[in-house]
Amino acid sequence: MELLQACSRAAKALAQLEKASETLDFNSFEKGKSALAEEMSRLLDWEKQVAQMEARLRDEEAVLRSDTYRQKLEDALRKVSLFFEPNFPIYRIPPFELRLVFDEKLVHLRLGRRTQKTGLFEPLALAEWVKKQYTSIVKRPFKARQFFSDLLSAYQVGNRMIYGAEKGQDVLWGRAIALKQIYELLTLRAETRAEYRKEHFVYDLARLRASGLTYDEYSVEFGYTKNQKGSFILPDLSSGREERFSTLTIYHNKEG
Repeated sequence: MELLQACSRAAKALAQLEKASETLDFNSFEKGKSALAEEMSRLLDWEKQVAQMEARLRDEEAVLRSDTYRQKLEDALRKVSLFFEPNFPIYRIPPFELRLVFDEKLVHLRLGRRTQKTGLFEPLALAEWVKKQYTSIVKRPFKARQFFSDLLSAYQVGNRMIYGAEKGQDVLWGRAIALKQIYELLTLRAETRAEYRKEHFVYDLARLRASGLTYDEYSVEFGYTKNQKGSFILPDLSSGREERFSTLTIYHNKEG
């Protein structure tokens, strides 16, 4: 902190010195020069101060794998009101997985295929970072019927593109459409895709599954193919487990 303050004061003194030079303010220039020299003298031992901070980091790194650190981290997670399943150094915070990768000096927070990383290990700082990511996904409003309506529209478009348009046919209900294509149809505009990220789509699919898969005369079925490249990993919100799906099929129950 002392080094940071000295750097800040030195930068301020240098700015005043430059201003005095530009405005031909001779007295202010001399005062600024003295102030800058004083602050720069305080910076001469910067290596010593950095070495002290580095030593502290080494001391803290030595206890990262300990029960002491585990307890502090779990207390911090509770403090920010996060429910978790403890299995240090891996935690389930549905729908996320939090993994402390000590060898990389990184923390991974995974939802489906997407993994976010941070170098924060201080317990409260890490807990607050996780809470921020958690809130951005879980606390988003969700209207199941509206989301299903959007899925239905995207499914109909994708269905016609694959099965109907070239053959002069209408929607062929009960045919599988890739979830990857559904997402692309929902986010055709670049700005929409930036706002509605894949992890949002994944969690909305999970919430749809939890709320029910039948709407009016339609029912929804998730499936998978052998090719897992375009699959999505959906959390089961009731059990915390994960399942891999790659297709969406909608049935029109009253047809015919």
